[in-house]
Amino acid sequence: MITTATRILVHSPNPDELSILAQKLRDEGFRAIDALTPRDVLTASVDESPNIVIIDTDTSPRVGLTLVKELKRRESTQHMPVFLIAGGRNAGLEREAMDAGADSFLAKPYGDTQFFSRLSLLSRLATMQEEISRRTQTAAKYGVTSSAMMPEPSAHPTDVSVLVLEEDGVAYSDVAAAFSDDYRIEQVHDIASAFEMLGRRDFDAVLVDIRSGSSGLLNFCVDLRKNSRFYNIPVMIVANQDGVPDPDAVLESGATDILTRPFGEDQLRTRMEFLVRQQRYRLSMLGICREARHIMTSDGLTGLYTHGFLLEHLTSQIADAGRGPKNLTIGFFDVKGMETINAKYGYAAGDRLLRQIGGMIGGLARGEDLPARYGGEEFCVAMPDTPTDSAITAIHRIAGVVNQTEFAVFKINQPVRVHLKTGFATLVGKETAESLVQRARNMII
Repeated sequence: MITTATRILVHSPNPDELSILAQKLRDEGFRAIDALTPRDVLTASVDESPNIVIIDTDTSPRVGLTLVKELKRRESTQHMPVFLIAGGRNAGLEREAMDAGADSFLAKPYGDTQFFSRLSLLSRLATMQEEISRRTQTAAKYGVTSSAMMPEPSAHPTDVSVLVLEEDGVAYSDVAAAFSDDYRIEQVHDIASAFEMLGRRDFDAVLVDIRSGSSGLLNFCVDLRKNSRFYNIPVMIVANQDGVPDPDAVLESGATDILTRPFGEDQLRTRMEFLVRQQRYRLSMLGICREARHIMTSDGLTGLYTHGFLLEHLTSQIADAGRGPKNLTIGFFDVKGMETINAKYGYAAGDRLLRQIGGMIGGLARGEDLPARYGGEEFCVAMPDTPTDSAITAIHRIAGVVNQTEFAVFKINQPVRVHLKTGFATLVGKETAESLVQRARNMII
C-alpha cells in the first residue's frame, strides 16, 4: 500500500470497468473518486483536488486523449499526474498519449503489480509537488523567498544517456535501432561492469536485456536497489517471452518497467521516454525542494534544516494531514558514542564527523522528505504521505548505509565507524509537532 489517503480521480465511460477499477484502488487503501463522464472528470479535478487522475479509455481512446490534453491545458490541473489506460497493444496510441501530456501509460491486459508499480511512481511525484508548495511557504516565514516555478515535464527528453546491460556476446541491434541520435548508449555485459559504469558517470536510465530465464541478470535490480545512490534510477527490463518467468517478482525486486518481445522500435523508445521524463521531472522538483535550504533555515554545521524549521514545517504537515487524513511519519537518528569520540579526539574532530553523517542522511533521504539536525548528535527526517511500514524501510536503509560507512576524519589515522540508533513515530490523532518528534525520540533502540 502506498498511502492511505492518496486521492485518485478515476474515469471510465464503462460503469462496470469504473466500478472494478475504483474498488481495486479502495482495496489498496486509496481514496477513489469516481467520474463516469469527461465533464465529471473536469469538475472533480477542481472540486476534489485529486493527487492523481486515472483515465481508462475503454473503447474510446480519442475521447481519453482529448481529456488528457484538456487537463494539461488548464492552469488549475496542468500539474496533476495523469495515468492513461487503453485497450490493446497499440504503440502508436502510447506515443499519442505522451504527446498529449500523459505522465504514464498502460495497455490492457495488465497485471495488478504492473498497475500499482506505475501508480507508485506517480504518487511520489504528486507528494513532491505538494511538498514543494508547503516547504516554500515555511521558508517564507523565515524571510526566504524562491523565484523557482513548478517545473514542467519535458515533452520529449533530449540528450538521454542509457546504460544497456546485456548478456555477453549478445548484439543489441533491436535495442540500439530504437534510439535516435538524442540517445547516448553505453553497453556492458556483466553486473560488475554495470556498477562500475554507474559509479563513473550519470545515466538517465538503465536497460537490462534478458534473453533467457536462466540469466544471472535477473538479480541486477535487487543488487541495484541496495545501493542508495541508484535507488531511484529507472530500470527497464527488455526480455524474450521466456526471459522473465515471473514478471511480478521482477517488478517487486526493483524494476520500473518490463517490455517483452516482439516490440516495435517506437514502442521501446516511447516507453523509455516516459521513464526518463518522469525521472527528470522528479530531479527538477528535488532541486526546488533544496532551494528552501538557506542560511536562515539551515544548520551551520551539517547544512540540514534547523530544529526550528523542522517543527514549523511539521506543524504545517500535521495540519494538512488532518484535512486528509494523510500519513506522516518521523524517523529519528542518534549517533551512538559521540561522547567518546569527542573526548578522545576533540570536538573539532567530532564536528567534522557529524558534518559527514548529516550530509549522508540528507543525501539518502527521499526527495519529498525533510532532513533536519534536531540537536547535538541527533537527526530527524519528516516523511510525508508515508505509512509506517514504508517509513521503517526508508529509516533502516539510511541507518544501514551510514553504519557500513568508514568515515575519514582529520587527525584520526584509522577509519571511523559509527552506529545510528533509530526510532520512528507515525501521526495519530491530534498531535503537535513537538509531541510527534518526542514519540519518535522515545522509540530509539
